Amino acid sequence: MLAPMRASLILVGFLSLTVAASSCLAAPGGAGVGWASDPALAASGAATIEAAPAQVSAAVPASDPVAAASESLAAGRAAEAYARLAPLEAARAGDPEFDYLLALAALQSGRAAAAVVPLRRVLALEPRFDAARLELARALQASGDARTARREYEWVAREGGSAVTRDAARRALAVLDGARPRPAWRFAPALVAGAGYDSNANASPAGDVFGFVFDPQAVRQSSPILEAGGSLAGERAFGVSGRAAVLLRAGHRAHPDASFVDQSVIDAGAGFRRQFGAWTAGVGATLARGWLDGATWFDSAWVEGALSRPVGRAWELVGAGRAVALDYREARFEPLDARRFVWGAALQSRERAGEIPRLGLGVLGGRDDARDRASPWSNDRYGVRLFGAWPLDARRALFAEAAWLTSDFFGARGFFGIDRLDRQFVTAAGLDVRGWPYPGWRITPSVRWTDNRSNVTPFRFDRFEASVFLRREFD
Repeated sequence: MLAPMRASLILVGFLSLTVAASSCLAAPGGAGVGWASDPALAASGAATIEAAPAQVSAAVPASDPVAAASESLAAGRAAEAYARLAPLEAARAGDPEFDYLLALAALQSGRAAAAVVPLRRVLALEPRFDAARLELARALQASGDARTARREYEWVAREGGSAVTRDAARRALAVLDGARPRPAWRFAPALVAGAGYDSNANASPAGDVFGFVFDPQAVRQSSPILEAGGSLAGERAFGVSGRAAVLLRAGHRAHPDASFVDQSVIDAGAGFRRQFGAWTAGVGATLARGWLDGATWFDSAWVEGALSRPVGRAWELVGAGRAVALDYREARFEPLDARRFVWGAALQSRERAGEIPRLGLGVLGGRDDARDRASPWSNDRYGVRLFGAWPLDARRALFAEAAWLTSDFFGARGFFGIDRLDRQFVTAAGLDVRGWPYPGWRITPSVRWTDNRSNVTPFRFDRFEASVFLRREFD
């Protein structure tokens, strides 16, 4: 798999990869280039988009001054919120949610100096909380400490977990420098390279089936893997709450010991995201083409949408859907031509370790409708996914996921008279290190295990993948 890609999970630039180690594009017995992930597994984490500030119900018990202060702050009464919170600081200091709320109330009520200490307490516990670091820089700048504010802005501009926060830091630095604003569109190229090992490059069973081998290429093949690619992402803000993005990507994965599954993928897409009160919505469209062992393999096009909103101060609810037209170019793959529909929803923490939520639980589903009514490949899919990340320090974070996906194929045609049912279990874990070996670089070692249990023998397989990817971002 490719290393976790910055920016979005499902919507280009906004709804991203997200999440590390999502499943490869389902091939007729093969792996897939990492960033051409199968949306059926990616969708549950796909809408990992930045949510609006939490909205608090008007029915807040008078006995809960923190909730009442949060309501006041959401309603624009920052001075009232600060008056409620300040007397509690001695008892609640060290609680990152309280400290962050206190700092926001102080900043928005014109008490910039009073926001510095609580924000430093937040960052001592959550060093990768980019929003808090931006607020700290803003508080320092408003307090007259431009030198220290510059250091914090520069840190976010260099190490920030998303293009949005890095761009905000750069704009603030431009104001400090008295420089001209950047162009409306900002483009950021990136290169990625990786190597590793795949125990089952063609996702096939070991040995013979029913006492004989149908095709030597249908027998399990292990191989080293080599991968290289690049991307060009562009973003532009529209007003206060809108943002557009475009993205062009290309990549190639080689298997020296199983070259018949060597794959290349190129895709180009655009998306738009906008905030509507507590909700954030996004839409996007993408075109893609893939090659298998040097020959044109598939053409694909899809449209997608996502919604997100906060649930209290610590959680967010996200959902996404995608409609895909999938057209395999070689005659032997034409039974796989399909209209694919996938969806996912997740409840996940608003705290992040890099781009990944600290904890999330998602459900996912979908359907493949084969274009040829005689094809046996139509199926329904449904599953669950648990994912999360744990920061080790400001630049390093562990991530992991576990997913269960059931694929129920329609009828017994083409599967030896058996109504095919697959149950796939996937686990993955890795380490994301930013700013190593140099600023602007990122290295991601990871491992992944797949166990596909099918009631049709030729589709039973397991697979272990280990890889290290190095990414260089030029922004």
